[in-house]
Amino acid sequence: MIVNILLICIIVILLTAAFLFTILPLVVPGIIFTIAAALILVFWKGMAALGIWNLAVILLMGVLYFSFDWLGGALGAKKFGGSKYGVWGAIIGGILGIPLGGLPGVILGTVIGAAVFELLFNKEKFGQSLKIGFGAGLGFVLGTFGKVILVIIATISFVSGVWK
Repeated sequence: MIVNILLICIIVILLTAAFLFTILPLVVPGIIFTIAAALILVFWKGMAALGIWNLAVILLMGVLYFSFDWLGGALGAKKFGGSKYGVWGAIIGGILGIPLGGLPGVILGTVIGAAVFELLFNKEKFGQSLKIGFGAGLGFVLGTFGKVILVIIATISFVSGVWK
């Protein structure tokens, strides 16, 4: 009885953490928490408790999540004319922005990182560097929005599997 309550609490915490870590990118990608919740349920209650299709959907959302995660800011920088330097600047700036201000820090770090790297290493003009930085920030925001949708789909699949 106590173990059941504890496992239910852990699963609820993991599903909640999935959203928090998706919106505010920290050390662990948010979808990992949804996958962990699914695996705990499967090991606890068996595959029938979740269903193979629901687990497959959750894992597919994980693969898509990582694609969005890696490509968001980078593709935004590239779309606005950035080079490999802008892409790397967006990634490094985003990582450095995490401890400096959470989600706003990540967005600002992505923008500044892409712009500074383009300015310094690709010798772009200041205005073009800012445009590329803006593109990287926009790509990051759109990527985060997409990742939230993927976590919602994975969570719905999890809940529908349990609910059946």
